[in-house]
Amino acid sequence: MNSLIKKLPNIYYQTISSRGVTYVKSFDENKWLPEKKYAIKTNTRTIGKINSGNGAGLILFEESFLKSRPEYKDIAIVRYYDEEQKKWELRIEEDHSSEIITSLKVNSKHEVTDVISVGTYLLFTKLIEKDT
Repeated sequence: MNSLIKKLPNIYYQTISSRGVTYVKSFDENKWLPEKKYAIKTNTRTIGKINSGNGAGLILFEESFLKSRPEYKDIAIVRYYDEEQKKWELRIEEDHSSEIITSLKVNSKHEVTDVISVGTYLLFTKLIEKDT
């Protein structure tokens, strides 16, 4: 499963604290501009967002990204700050008892206000889908 994290494209994050959201963006490469003496990211695109102004939480991938990379459709990838290593990390959430908070789940027919347990959320989502 961690190989899925390694297979993600080059990504960076744009946090907009006033909106309480962090955009997950991908790029192809850093291109050096000798006349300006700095690098720019080429072919940038938004692939998802985190409904958190501090940059931590569940990544909600864009539909366009999931169409091109369907292996991420049913995977919960979480960005968190590792206190021991003092850096931001990604993990695949497999522990369904852990708390993941989000305010919107893409592809839902209704707005989700809180997701306390991914396992419970997925279970009820599947049950609701069968009823509709």
